[in-house]
Amino acid sequence: MNRDPVCGVLIDEKLSTSLKFEGRIYYFCSESCRKHFHEIPEKYLLIKAA
Repeated sequence: MNRDPVCGVLIDEKLSTSLKFEGRIYYFCSESCRKHFHEIPEKYLLIKAA
């Protein structure tokens, strides 16, 4: 299980969409969350790190 970095939902990577960013694969619950992350990944990575 992985956590969507945009909305925080726990998801199964086999049933999700993904995006590779800076050598790491991120998994998303929907194409909408993937799109938000793709547009401003730093916003979601900063929130996650805080």
